Amino acid sequence: MYKMAPGFKTVNGDLRNWIGEIKFKSGRDFSSCWIEILLPENYPSEPPIVSCSSSLRHPIIDPATNRFNLRLLRNWNPNTHIYEIVNVIKSEFSRQPPEFLGALKPITKPSLEVENLSAGEIKELESKIRELESEVEYLRKDLAEKNDEIARLQNILSKETSFKDKGVKSGLSSLPVDSSTDLEGEKAALEGVIRDLEARFEAGDITPEEYFKLSQKYRKQLFLVGKNLSDTRKAESKN
Repeated sequence: MYKMAPGFKTVNGDLRNWIGEIKFKSGRDFSSCWIEILLPENYPSEPPIVSCSSSLRHPIIDPATNRFNLRLLRNWNPNTHIYEIVNVIKSEFSRQPPEFLGALKPITKPSLEVENLSAGEIKELESKIRELESEVEYLRKDLAEKNDEIARLQNILSKETSFKDKGVKSGLSSLPVDSSTDLEGEKAALEGVIRDLEARFEAGDITPEEYFKLSQKYRKQLFLVGKNLSDTRKAESKN
């Protein structure tokens, strides 16, 4: 949590109670609010209680309780990490900044005037932008290649399932070791994709919204592949 959600810390060392500051931009100004996350006794079976210490108006905040009403919390998955909740809130605030209820002054951050930059500084910034764009393009290609590999393995699994449904023994099904081996390969590929995704998110190469969507997608696929692998191994042990 400390690493994936900088700015959040425990309250008096209690690992079930976290508090942190979330900053967001509204117009030309920067504002912030404090978020509290309380983990119930039955966590992770039950979702955390996430509330805002400031009075804010936003579609994801219940005005009566100041608690966050996120779909992620309503459709709670015990495998979800609490830093993912923080990332979703940041993403929602970035997409639609909240409004303060009351006369609260936003935190103003001085802006960098472009006209104060020298020609050399502008050139350096442009070079840095091109470098980052190149890195992003490389990461996109790498992710696309891994997606292609996952699709290939899923295609093999789909064909194998089709053969079994028709009562036909394919070359793959006649060799039980190959069947579990293919699933193990798909599982390893998915685990690699998830590790790469976490590394890119930690490095700031992808947005919290992109990370959340892709993480949920690949973790779901990993769960299904793991279940299929377990079932396949049981079937192979009986043969």
